[in-house]
Amino acid sequence: MLSLDGELVELHKPYMCIGEVEDWLKGLELHISATLKFILNKYKDNLSSQDADFERQHWIDDKIAQLCLLLDMISWTEEVTKAFEERDEGTDDAMRTCSKSIKLKLEKMIDKVIAGPKDGMDEKGWKALKTKTIAIITIQVHQRDVVIELVQKDIKDVGSFNWVQQLRFEFAENEENEELKTAHAKVCDWSQE
Repeated sequence: MLSLDGELVELHKPYMCIGEVEDWLKGLELHISATLKFILNKYKDNLSSQDADFERQHWIDDKIAQLCLLLDMISWTEEVTKAFEERDEGTDDAMRTCSKSIKLKLEKMIDKVIAGPKDGMDEKGWKALKTKTIAIITIQVHQRDVVIELVQKDIKDVGSFNWVQQLRFEFAENEENEELKTAHAKVCDWSQE
């Protein structure tokens, strides 16, 4: 698969386009989806194994833009949820700490764009990387604003409308195959009422 920005994604297994066009095209679509899930799981495992000095703003350089955005949104959901849990356990400043962490990540992404292309990067490569980084920045600005609002309104409950109204992303285990995780979005989880 090749994007307009020149981002190349190789299928994780070969696929043969045989038979009726409607059948193989549907199969190809499923195969592309399976490839993206496969790559997403590799990225997630890679992110999980990083140490404290890890700098995500550089990690994204050779990764698929769509999946970087998705992982960023999953990470944000996990961070804020963890802050709520820590607050429940008695860490009153957990959400403030989360807010500082989110602001720092955003500042590093902005600095990446300001710094410009890395040595040896061609103009087309820089344009694609800059577009990907700016897309992540746009999402992170919203994330920062949401967490600032949670802090300012002193929201303490994970079931609060201020949190459940947000589009939250998470990994869900596949019951048949525990190795395969799927990303899910939650839109206004009313079960918290």
